[in-house]
Amino acid sequence: MCTSSPYNECLHCGISFTPVRKGHNYCAKKCAQKACRTANPEKQRAQKRAWYKANRTGELDKVFQRTYGITLEERNDMFAGQDGRCAICDGHMTLEGRKKDSAHVDHCHTTGEVYSLLCNGCNTGLGSLGENPVILAKAIQYLTETGKVPTR
Repeated sequence: MCTSSPYNECLHCGISFTPVRKGHNYCAKKCAQKACRTANPEKQRAQKRAWYKANRTGELDKVFQRTYGITLEERNDMFAGQDGRCAICDGHMTLEGRKKDSAHVDHCHTTGEVYSLLCNGCNTGLGSLGENPVILAKAIQYLTETGKVPTR
């Protein structure tokens, strides 16, 4: 008699899930990333320090090139092409600092393809929903059915 279960338990949050492939140990990409950050806190701190140092010393262009495959000038051109507005909510964005309304480069984490600039809220929202169109469609349906009114 087979005693194996078709479910795995997420190593980060403990939720049972159906694995997509053999060796799939996390229920979502977010859990895998959080587990990585938890296991490597010094690496995370080093990456943040490098980003801030690059920003202070004027070497941010190299960081953008390495991270997104675009230059700061290309990012600034995207910003101007979008009139300083988020590609999703059309809210105002800024290029300076780590403000709530700062522009974020939306890109594919697999291929590295850069799409557009998003505000912090839209970028976080897409990431929180796993950039999954099915979940996004369900969220839209939920908002429509419950009569939620947009706040923006």
